[in-house]
Amino acid sequence: MLRVSDLELSAQMEVSIILPLLTLSRMHKTWIQNDTFFRTGNFVELIIVTKTKNRAKIESWISQALPANLSVIFLDSVSITDCYHNGIRRSSFNNILLITPENIASNVSLLELLRLKKNYSNSYIFSVGVTNTQKQNMAQSLLLSKVDIQQIKLENYVYSNTNQFFDSVRVLLGQFGKLEIKRDEVCNNYFPKTFIKPSIKHFENHTKIEKNKPSVDPVNGLSSNIKLISNKFKKLIVYPPQKIKNKHNIICLLQVKNEALIIKEALDHFSEHFDGIILLDDGSTDKTFEIATTPKLLCKAQKKNINKGFNDLENRNLLLEMAFFFKSDWLIFLDADERLHHKYDNLKDILQRTQANVLEFKCVHLWDSAEKYRVDIPEGSNGIMSRCRMFRNKGWMQIYSNREIYFTAVPFLKNTQSVPILILHYGLMDKETRQRKYDLYKSQDKEAKKQGYDYEYLLDDDPALADIELIKLSTDKVI
Repeated sequence: MLRVSDLELSAQMEVSIILPLLTLSRMHKTWIQNDTFFRTGNFVELIIVTKTKNRAKIESWISQALPANLSVIFLDSVSITDCYHNGIRRSSFNNILLITPENIASNVSLLELLRLKKNYSNSYIFSVGVTNTQKQNMAQSLLLSKVDIQQIKLENYVYSNTNQFFDSVRVLLGQFGKLEIKRDEVCNNYFPKTFIKPSIKHFENHTKIEKNKPSVDPVNGLSSNIKLISNKFKKLIVYPPQKIKNKHNIICLLQVKNEALIIKEALDHFSEHFDGIILLDDGSTDKTFEIATTPKLLCKAQKKNINKGFNDLENRNLLLEMAFFFKSDWLIFLDADERLHHKYDNLKDILQRTQANVLEFKCVHLWDSAEKYRVDIPEGSNGIMSRCRMFRNKGWMQIYSNREIYFTAVPFLKNTQSVPILILHYGLMDKETRQRKYDLYKSQDKEAKKQGYDYEYLLDDDPALADIELIKLSTDKVI
């Protein structure tokens, strides 16, 4: 079974997996419904290509599957060439992994391929599989880029079977000096090996593809079946259910706990800036969950297992799971004790100009007054900190970290832009709240290794403060 074992690499991989299923088996059903491989990465999509007559069975399978970036293409006339060509055309990412139905049951490490591809060059092709010297079977999977595919004009050729397809791709790419990686069956390691052309007869037997393309009927699986994750929550409510089909520009992801005194004002504030709000209650003992209502509220849920302490990572990932079922261009993480400063809140203008995938905001801690912020904290520049909070919706996403608190609160960082948006954090305003948070953080991070500096600053009696209105932001650079 395809395995993901490297946390950091899996969080950043960008690959489209194309799987032709001309015949269906119980093994395929089990893999689609249970395998975590294509749900682990933030940029991993699975594209299944099958016959139109398999529609009912496939749709039944995916309706019972866990959320994933999964889509299905149904073809009226099907050959192995049709499957791979249509899957490639539908793919979203530059890296393309071509696998066979038999391949999903084999022990293949995609992470190792991606690591090798990154270390060498994007123009290299890597193949993995058991090589039978007598039959000269080719690798069961191929990882290549769209640049490779365009260079060899793969769409112009048709192949009679899977082995010929993989064989021919390697021959074509071999003419451009690509590097091939094979797996040593004995030591189970990967090593570079000079490309050796397989039987040239496969190359000579290429035929031009017919111009009348088969009809393609793509279907996205799991786009609205939010009930699939309802068992993760004590209570899950969608307001109203038809909102799940609407398209939104920005959806705010909000985690709360015992915020009954401020939740209404917080929801009113966020409703002014965002098209929708998804709320997760982390075990409130007051009326926060019941009070939390607004026309912009798309969905709210009460978390299970609330006696394990504060787990910010788990909360944000649960919010991302909920957000997967709603259509939006952007997602943003904010807390109930945060507000956007009225002088630096023009997200609409920024989104019209940016080409970035992640937006980095500025943030300050308000201290003893709504007009003052703390300057002498062990982070940022003169009390002004940087926080990545907003990111493009790429489908199924999760945040990967070894910490449950104090981590980068976005699922990816590639193509990040610093923008003049200012978050005001009200959560440290009064001395009593600061003492309570000091006790909480010290209980979960006794040696202050997770934050990177000690929490004693929360107990300072004479901190340096400055006026909020004196802050001037003009940064607008891509990093």
